[in-house]
Amino acid sequence: MTRTSQLDAHYAVLQLDALRQKVVMSYQPTCEMLVAEFDEKHEGVPRNSPERMRAKERRVERLIRYRAAVLELSSALVALRLDCGTDPSDLPHGDDDVPKEFSRIRATHEAYRREQAGEPVDDDVDAIVERHTEAVFDYANGEGPAPFVAAAREGGAK
Repeated sequence: MTRTSQLDAHYAVLQLDALRQKVVMSYQPTCEMLVAEFDEKHEGVPRNSPERMRAKERRVERLIRYRAAVLELSSALVALRLDCGTDPSDLPHGDDDVPKEFSRIRATHEAYRREQAGEPVDDDVDAIVERHTEAVFDYANGEGPAPFVAAAREGGAK
């Protein structure tokens, strides 16, 4: 690989990592702000009123779509990063907090998907996150299958 190609790959990985970090790490604060905004917007409306319940259902549906999109985009960014045509050891190392947060988001989404499908749900989210994080690191080190690809195949983003 030429020196220019290596520099291009290095720069591309930096860009992909920065985008993934922004997308994944901003997910939870964004959701919290959207929930707070919803509560403020419907402050005078009784909690069990049909109007508020319909609005809440729409908001929850959109938040679920947002979560699925964050997971899909993050997975695509990782796939692109891993597809760079240079030696992975020559590439920069991303933020260690991003895979952990991604695993937490994935575990929450997977639990929701299973609940909606009527499947048993593993209540220990910390264990799910730990298993997924380990699988992500194993895959990054070339020691196992890609957990984000396997998860997309088994049910996709709902």
